Amino acid sequence: MMDWIELLHRLWPWEVSLILWLQHSPDAFILSMRWISELGHSPFMLSLILFAYWGWKEEAGIQLTKFLTLSGVVMSLSKDLLLAPRPFWVHPEIQTLGKAGGFGMPSGHAMMACVWLIVMTHCKSKPVRCLGWSVILLTGLSRVALGLHSPLQVAAGWMIGVVVFVGIVFKFFHPKPDRPAYAQEAVRDAIMIGLLTLVAFAIYKFNLHWQAPENWLSNLREKGLSTEIIRPPSARGCVIYLSCYASLVFWQWIRSNRMPKLKLNGTVWQRAGRVSIGLLLGLFSYYVYQSQKTAVPGLKGIPNPMLVLLPGCATFLLVIGFPWLFDRIHLNSEKPLS
Repeated sequence: MMDWIELLHRLWPWEVSLILWLQHSPDAFILSMRWISELGHSPFMLSLILFAYWGWKEEAGIQLTKFLTLSGVVMSLSKDLLLAPRPFWVHPEIQTLGKAGGFGMPSGHAMMACVWLIVMTHCKSKPVRCLGWSVILLTGLSRVALGLHSPLQVAAGWMIGVVVFVGIVFKFFHPKPDRPAYAQEAVRDAIMIGLLTLVAFAIYKFNLHWQAPENWLSNLREKGLSTEIIRPPSARGCVIYLSCYASLVFWQWIRSNRMPKLKLNGTVWQRAGRVSIGLLLGLFSYYVYQSQKTAVPGLKGIPNPMLVLLPGCATFLLVIGFPWLFDRIHLNSEKPLS
């Protein structure tokens, strides 16, 4: 009888058949899948956050940021706990048609695509809903077609993404009237951060000496691929995401407590100016991402303290730094969006 770990590491025949059928599709289809897969990478997600936070609704922006950072933590912990292989690691006929790092279960792209559920919560228009569901479904399909995830790994990513979405958007406690809502939210987030830290410590201590099975390595060698694709479990990615989430909660609390008047409103043109700055930042980050060969650019070369400091600086700029600057350069006003 197979144990649950072996079940997670197994590629079922129907999964293999589906992946191979998709990989034998016309070149135009594969190219479109590559482009759709790009929607799950950090630069696009950053652009979505900046558009929502600086140009649309601050509440939507903060929820998007919380979702993506918290999903990153859960994704890192799940992958390094389950240690499930990607399809092209274990099956001789499945090719890798895209770029990916880390283990296969769950699909991080499928998880991150569920961020569109938050967009659809704040925008009820049918075109946006159609776009959101299309991105969610096509992102999962692209990861299967590129040989980077099995269908079950994609389904697991969607399921976890929905759970994180529900936890971010819906409140499971009754606010106390004698305490500000932002303070109660910060307490809940602090408890979440503490629990995730304990779970991370247990997972990475348990998997400290993990080594890739020889059959995975030999399969990659036969395909002419580097065995360095299979990286051992590392807490560095989890630390970055957790630092982003924790610093976001901290700066949001500081802003709500000490700077309650710092709110992004303004005319259409002011919002367009802020979004333009955000899109330029997104394009710059995409250029940096594409210029690197690894899925997490330069991660190994970053000193450990910087894994905490850099996310703290980035979230400060998002929540306080740039909004303060927008006030000074007249890209913000008390006028509501008409």
